Amino acid sequence: MATSGEVTELKRWNIAVIRMERQEACAKCRACVAGLNPKDMFLNAKNNCHANIGDRVEIALARSNFLMAVVIMYIIPLFALLTGIGLGYALSNLYHLQQVELIAVLLGFAFLATTYLIIKKQEPKINKKKYQPAAVRIVKRRDDI
Repeated sequence: MATSGEVTELKRWNIAVIRMERQEACAKCRACVAGLNPKDMFLNAKNNCHANIGDRVEIALARSNFLMAVVIMYIIPLFALLTGIGLGYALSNLYHLQQVELIAVLLGFAFLATTYLIIKKQEPKINKKKYQPAAVRIVKRRDDI
């Protein structure tokens, strides 16, 4: 998965801040900080190509890392939601409760919220450079015409 953007700032530890146009696929991800323009976003990426401010660079995230991030953010919470709903139905039927659907939905959302809280708490461990995008190639230098 690769896209491109313009380097706007260089930080310590070989990190570049890259402004890029928001794609539809990542509109709600929140992995980056939105810019002033709703179509712009800013992303911290490892500066592997030694780009300078104003250079246009190609940004990549390894496909396996991208798929693992999708599993963590979408598949695991979905599984937790469905497990909570199933457990809610099972407990409601076991104890002969009246509000079966309500209990199932509430338990499903409780499992979902708990899963997202756990993921949020574990984010620093998960993110330790494993899922950080990288500027891998300079597409256009600032001073090229």
